[in-house]
Amino acid sequence: MALTAAQRPQCQSSVTGAHGRIPAATHSRRTPGQYVIAVALAGALLIKASGRVVYENPALRRLLACDPDARQLEADCIRLGTLIIALATRQGAKTQTQEIVAPGEQQVRTIAADYHVRGTLLGPSALGPGPMALVVVERAPPEPLSFADLHDRYRLTRREAAVSRLLAQGHTNAHVAQLLGISVHTARRHAERVFLKLGVHSRAAVAGKLVTG
Repeated sequence: MALTAAQRPQCQSSVTGAHGRIPAATHSRRTPGQYVIAVALAGALLIKASGRVVYENPALRRLLACDPDARQLEADCIRLGTLIIALATRQGAKTQTQEIVAPGEQQVRTIAADYHVRGTLLGPSALGPGPMALVVVERAPPEPLSFADLHDRYRLTRREAAVSRLLAQGHTNAHVAQLLGISVHTARRHAERVFLKLGVHSRAAVAGKLVTG
């Protein structure tokens, strides 16, 4: 089913998963459970024991559209979902319940980002016939660079590193001076050196330089 202009993910015109295009369900075709998943802020997909993806919500489609390694990310999600179902079946789990609380979690890294991927087994009464795995995908926030990284990459001193973190939080030179117990003039000089060494001209840009990636 072709996507309308309003439905297209932000980073590209369409999303084709590792198993081909997976259309978003219309409101009339969604089960109540699928509707809840559809409006979730985190990416989510439903996977059958065979490994077939039966539903992807809009949030996941946007994540896939923005990642050059979308196929790898989706394949890892499918692998986790099928593993959860297989383990539950092997252990003789009762899949007639609404949800079997046996989540699994993995960290997935692509060339674009790190992701937290969590899977839970759902019973047939939750979202349809047969057990399925619900896999939730969230993009992990970038890790802040350590002082050693800041020093090696930008040649920042410890004082400049401390100033850079405060600038990244939006503090003015006066606030930086107050927090560090230095004069405003000294804080301004530190800020000028931070901007120069990082090659940026704004506090928002400083924030982008202080994280991994």
